[in-house]
Amino acid sequence: MEKIKDIKDIVIVPDNSLEILTIISLIIFILIIYTFYKYLTKIKIERPLTKKEKACLKLKNINFNNTKETIYKFEEYIILFLNKKNEDIYKQILKLNENYKYKLNVELLEKNHIEKIKSMLKDIKC
Repeated sequence: MEKIKDIKDIVIVPDNSLEILTIISLIIFILIIYTFYKYLTKIKIERPLTKKEKACLKLKNINFNNTKETIYKFEEYIILFLNKKNEDIYKQILKLNENYKYKLNVELLEKNHIEKIKSMLKDIKC
């Protein structure tokens, strides 16, 4: 049988489609991972407040118009912040507080007493 002259041999056409698909898929995968990471880092996970942080917030929000509440909250929460520097002031304030404790009706706090409490609250570090 003779070979037909007008038909050419099979030619291999270079095909890079698999490599191109792989590269595009990899780029898309990396972009998805990157956006997911950015989304997660934007969300701040709120941890619960520690006992000391809660005490600090309550001390900062003391209402000096309510004498009993002021005295009891101060004594309850300031203990967490005591150190050698402010221990003497604390003892002085405790002595002053005795006049307002364990009574049914109490007067408003004296100005110097309020100032001592406020100065001690300024000295604590939250």
